[in-house]
Parts: sequence; structure tokens; C-alpha cells
Amino acid sequence: MNKSELLSAIASKTKLTKDQVNSVLNSYAEIVMDQAIQNKEFTVLNWGKVKITKSAERKGLNPATKKPITIPARWVPRFAFSRTLKARIAEEVKG
Repeated sequence: MNKSELLSAIASKTKLTKDQVNSVLNSYAEIVMDQAIQNKEFTVLNWGKVKITKSAERKGLNPATKKPITIPARWVPRFAFSRTLKARIAEEVKG
């Protein structure tokens, strides 16, 4: 399902226009990102949790020169699915 199909599906269920749904979804996405960045964690209702974690500095190898390099630590977004969603998928997806 692409964004246009999602907007149409939500619009038909909620009786809102596609433009209104688009505005709501864009605002929701912005709020999720802002909260995850500010608090390093945000729960997405019935879906799971967005968490910002710091990856440790590590050793690597430059593929072009084969020389060792140090890959710096950085902040990385992670997503953990909720138990509810995992259970529903396990129950309903056949195949």
C-alpha cells in the first residue's frame, strides 16, 4: 500500500477528505519524530516503540585501501514492534 492508497482508505473510513487526512498524517509523523528525538523514546499506539540508541565506536576496514579505520559512535533510530501487533500478525498471517 502506498501513501495515496493509505490516504484513500483512511478518508473512506473517517469521512474526512484526502487533504485533511494527509495533513493529519504529516502532523503525526512530525510529532513522532520530534518526540523521539527529544525524549529518545516514543510509543506509537498499538504498533510499538521508536527508540533512539547510541551505537558504540567500533573498528572497521576501508574497503578501498584495506586499512583499518575507526567508525565513530552515532545515534541510531530503532523500532520495536508491540506484543499486540506481533500476536495479531502471528494469528492472522497465513503462509
